Amino acid sequence: MTQPHDHDKDHTWQHYAAYPDDLSDIDKRVHVWRARIDRLPYDLEVSLSDDEKARADRFHREEDRNRFMAARAILRKILADCLDRADAPRGRMLRFGYGAHGKPFLMDDPQLRFNVSHSEDLIVIAATRVGEVGVDIERQRLIKDMDGVVRLVFNDAERAAILGCPPAGRPMVFYRIWTRKEALIKAMGSGLTALSDSSSFSLMQASASWFLMALPHLDGYLASLARPRGAHGIRLWSWPNAAGMRSGERRKIPRLMLAQLQGPYRCEVRQ
Repeated sequence: MTQPHDHDKDHTWQHYAAYPDDLSDIDKRVHVWRARIDRLPYDLEVSLSDDEKARADRFHREEDRNRFMAARAILRKILADCLDRADAPRGRMLRFGYGAHGKPFLMDDPQLRFNVSHSEDLIVIAATRVGEVGVDIERQRLIKDMDGVVRLVFNDAERAAILGCPPAGRPMVFYRIWTRKEALIKAMGSGLTALSDSSSFSLMQASASWFLMALPHLDGYLASLARPRGAHGIRLWSWPNAAGMRSGERRKIPRLMLAQLQGPYRCEVRQ
C-alpha cells in the first residue's frame, strides 16, 4: 500500500494507536490530538490524581464533571505516552506546574511543551519538544449582536476583517481570528490583556516566533494552532472515540473571506 507523503500526514487526522513510532519525531514536529470528552474512558479513570478527582466533585452538573475528568485522563495518557510511560498508573504520577498566567507545564519533563483546549464535547491537545505551543478550539455558534461583540473585544484591524465580510460569513471569520489570537497568547504564556493593549502586543511581531495555522475538519468546531517556527510540520491524531467524526469534510471559505484574513491575521487555510 502506498504510504502517505509527509505533507498529506500534516493535514490528515490519523488513528492514534500509541505505538512507539507514533511519537518518534516529537522532538522535531508538533503532535496534535483530537478526542471527545462527553464520556470518561473507563480504563483511564485510574490515572486521575486525588486533586483532580476533588476538583471534579466540585462541578454542579454531571456533564461538566464528566468532561473535566475525561479531558484530564486523556491528557495524562497522552503525556505518559510522550514520556514512554504508557500505563495508566504511571500517568497518574505525572506532576503539573502552572505559569504566571495559568499555563500548565510538566514538572517531570519541562522540555516537553504542551497545551490543551476544549469546547463542549471536544478537546484538542498539542505537544512537542521544539518549543512553546498554543492551541484553541471553539464550537461554532450563532453570535447574538455580532457587531456589538466585535466592537467590544476586537481591535480596528480585526473588526475590519470581520465586518467586511457578508453577514453569513462573519461567524466563521470571527472564530478564525478568535482561536488564532487565543492560540498565540497561550503559546506566549500571556494573559488576555496582552491582546487588548496594541502598544505592547502585535501579531505580526509574534509571527517571528510562531506559525499560525487552522486545524482542519473538526465537524462543527474551529481550532487554531500556534506552533514554533522551528518545528518541521505537525502530526494530527484522532483518539479512538473521535473516529466517527467527519474527518474528510472540507468546508469552502469564500474568496472574499480569505482576502480579509491576510496580513497579520493570515492563517494557513487548506481548501
